[in-house]
Amino acid sequence: MKAYGIAALVLALALPACASESTPEAQPTTQAPTPSPTPTLPPVESDKTRVKKAVVTSAELGKPWVTPKAVNTAKQKQKGDLCPGQPNARTLHPPRARGDLDHTEGTKPGAAIGAYGVRAYAFGEQQAWRDALAKAQAGCKSWTSLEKLYVELEVVTPPAIPGADEVVVHIERIYADKTKKTLHYVRHYYEAWTTRFVSEFELAYIQPKSDPTGKDLTKSSELFAKQVAKTRETFGIV
Repeated sequence: MKAYGIAALVLALALPACASESTPEAQPTTQAPTPSPTPTLPPVESDKTRVKKAVVTSAELGKPWVTPKAVNTAKQKQKGDLCPGQPNARTLHPPRARGDLDHTEGTKPGAAIGAYGVRAYAFGEQQAWRDALAKAQAGCKSWTSLEKLYVELEVVTPPAIPGADEVVVHIERIYADKTKKTLHYVRHYYEAWTTRFVSEFELAYIQPKSDPTGKDLTKSSELFAKQVAKTRETFGIV
């Protein structure tokens, strides 16, 4: 920094005296950029129709995936809870429209359950979505389910999902007893924000012996990527 200061001083002394009497050149005026207008939202009914079409089907997943009339779900004190007494992100920050489908990986007892969903919001609601999801997860670090199972929730580093602006993932480990030595099954839960849409996915499965703690996200992230891709395709996101 000192070297630059000395060189500038020498240069100033070497300039002819008349230089200080010359007329300064006019400086160009700068104009603040015009802010981009907020895109116009479609009617809510349009979002309701399209989110239903955006949800991944079992036919798109391929065999052995099927869509049964109903799947087993965890009991809650009230609809819309992530854990008993704690509303989930969808309840904390309701969307303008939502569609969902539940599939099973075959029809045998104990088959994995893949629950897909798509939600539409207004523009500029990404932070509100983020805050709602964080609040729901923070309120469900550990709980006892109504089925008397013992659950631990861990927010984990998300894998890269093509086409997603932001991804949040947590793992729920469901234990058979208070000692939490016997892992009953696992749930991987994903949400991804893309422009103004949230793609969601939950994979509930009995963990294999090769992954005794259910931490391997390879399969679930591949299944989730299908939803993000279809969300983008359905809403023409380029």
